[in-house]
Amino acid sequence: AYYAPQPPAPHSPQPPTAYYAPQPTAAYSPQPTAAYYAPQPTTTYSPQPPAGPPSYTPPPSDGAPFVPPGVAAANAHQHYTPPPPPPTFEAYIEGGCLFNLAVAIDFSASNGDPRQMGNLHYASSWGDDKNEYERALHDVGSVLAKHDTEQRHPFWGFSGKFQGQIRQSFQCGPNAEVQGIDGIQSAYRSMFTSRSGMSMSEPTTITDVIKTAAHYAKKKSEQARYEKCLSYTVLMIITDGKLEDFTKEGKGTTEISVMSILFSLVSFSTFSPSIFFFVIFAINCDRPYNL
Repeated sequence: AYYAPQPPAPHSPQPPTAYYAPQPTAAYSPQPTAAYYAPQPTTTYSPQPPAGPPSYTPPPSDGAPFVPPGVAAANAHQHYTPPPPPPTFEAYIEGGCLFNLAVAIDFSASNGDPRQMGNLHYASSWGDDKNEYERALHDVGSVLAKHDTEQRHPFWGFSGKFQGQIRQSFQCGPNAEVQGIDGIQSAYRSMFTSRSGMSMSEPTTITDVIKTAAHYAKKKSEQARYEKCLSYTVLMIITDGKLEDFTKEGKGTTEISVMSILFSLVSFSTFSPSIFFFVIFAINCDRPYNL
């Protein structure tokens, strides 16, 4: 078949693009200027009249100091009551506390031969003349003994030798407790007789005698607790001070009740005898004690 060309399609023009219309600019409106500063009028200076002498208020007739008003107002709201003073030793005794005095004496060889004049245990005469240990017993022990509830005292010695064996805690005299200071002195003198069987020895240690006193104090404390009262024990140690275990620790441990230890050091000078007080310290209640 014969090819017949097709007629061209009719042209349809596109509508023109919309024209850009510029936006109108905003009209300029100037801001109003700040208000004009108006200076303030200056203050007129008025001089103060000269101050006169301060007024004097005499103190009150009772001599009390002036209290500022702020302090007085604060004190008005809280009234301070000072704590009561701690009880004294006499107050404890008057309140029913049982007091016990125990004595321990140094019989070590460092005191010298008791048969030779000039030594601390010298016993040339057993009359009114007292050696240094007896002076300490009389001058110090009698002050403590008057407070003892029962007037009976355990009396021990240390650093003595019996049948070739050194004892660092032993009973002095035939009885476990003696009556008053006179009883202690009598038991002390009996230790230098042949019947005692004691000879002075070394070394000088106090661990054992403190343990003995500690058990005694604990026993007294338990008895007092049963009677619903307190008990207090003082151990008076009279020595020449040449102790070998005073500064060592861990020597022994024991549980004890309230007890204090009084050391009385004795010496003999060239001109006159003298007694020195060394130290007083307390042992705590129901706790291990290490010497």
